[in-house]
This record gives sequence, structure tokens and C-alpha cells, in this order.
Amino acid sequence: MTLPGSDSNVLQAFVAELIMTFLLISAILLMLSHHRTCKLVPLMILLLITVEVLVASSISGTSLNPARSFGPALISSSWSDQWIYFVAPVMGSLIATLAYKKNLFGALEVRTAKLFHTSNYSCVFLQCLEKHNKKT
Repeated sequence: MTLPGSDSNVLQAFVAELIMTFLLISAILLMLSHHRTCKLVPLMILLLITVEVLVASSISGTSLNPARSFGPALISSSWSDQWIYFVAPVMGSLIATLAYKKNLFGALEVRTAKLFHTSNYSCVFLQCLEKHNKKT
């Protein structure tokens, strides 16, 4: 079960979860905004979460995801301090998204991979629009 560390208080656990989620979502958005780095997102996520677990597991238990904390809490019927793991990741994600939308990281555009191609949305693969344009 995800719980604050024995040497940490609820506020420290909350702040740790908020910062870790903010960093994760911000890194994903930043890397997806550049053609050269978008393909490295899975590796970056692996490395970043590994570092976050190593650094913060003793502070907050490193949940980063409400579902990861909900399951064990449900099975054990123990909801002590579980609000941290529902509120902090959502807030961290929202803050990262707002920072991105307000261009605090610079003017960026998330590129997407998709099944349905239109010229309204950019694609991470350079050939996507070329193929789409040839068909139409």
C-alpha cells in the first residue's frame, strides 16, 4: 500500500507527489513537442520514473497514479492518507498542462501519432501528411 514514509509527514508526501507528477507530465509534453525527441519518450519515462522512485519512495511511496494507490487501499480497506495520492497527481498534471498551455516552456506544439490523418493536427512521423496528401 502506498503511504507516506515513516520519516515524512503528509505535507511532504503531498508536495513530493505533486512535484514528481508535474515533472513527468512536463517532460512528456516537452519531448513530444520536438520531432527529434518524441521517439525517446518511452525511454525518458523509464529513466525519470526510476529516478523519482529512488529519490522519493522514502518520502511518499512514489505513487504518481491514483489507480496505483486505489487498488491496494481498496483490498486492504485502509484509506489512511490516501487523499494525497488522488489529489497531488491530478494537481501536478493540471499545473504541468497549464504551464504548457501558457507557453511557460516556450511556444511548443505537441505532435501526435494518429490513425485518422487530417491537416488540422501535426503528426510525429514526417511521412504521415505526405501519404495523406497523396491519397486526397
